[in-house]
Amino acid sequence: MALTSGTKLGPYEIQSPLGAGGMGEVYRARDTRLGREVAIKVLPEALAKDADRLRRFEQEARTIAALNHPNILGIHDIGTFVGAPFLVSEFLDGQTLREKLETGPARPIGMGYLTHKLDAQTKFDPNRICVLDLTVSGRKA
Repeated sequence: MALTSGTKLGPYEIQSPLGAGGMGEVYRARDTRLGREVAIKVLPEALAKDADRLRRFEQEARTIAALNHPNILGIHDIGTFVGAPFLVSEFLDGQTLREKLETGPARPIGMGYLTHKLDAQTKFDPNRICVLDLTVSGRKA
C-alpha cells in the first residue's frame, strides 16, 4: 500500500516516502499533536496477513521500545491503518546505508582488531536482548 503525501494515520500526516524493504515501507511524516517530524514504518496489508511476518513486525516494535540508548532510535507509537500495522519512530535525517556505501566499500573490522582495540562487555537481559558495551581506552565508544 503506497501512501501519498497528505494521507493521515491518526495524528500523523504523511509527507514523503523514505524507502522500502522486506519488512515494509517507510515514510517521513508530521506528528500534528506534538509538531515534530517522525518516521512511519508500515507493514503492507499482504504481509500483515502472514502470521510470521506480523509477529516479527510486532516483536521488532516491542524490542526497540524496550531499549533506551542514544544510538537506537526511539519508538513513539504503534497502530493500524486500513488493516496495515504501522510503527512510529523518531525521524533521523542523514545518509542512508546505500548512499554511504556508494562512496566506497565499508571497512571490515575483524574480531582480532576489535579484541585488541576494544574492551567489550556483553550484557544479557531476561528479554533475550544482547547489548554490547564497547569501551575504547577507558572511554565509551
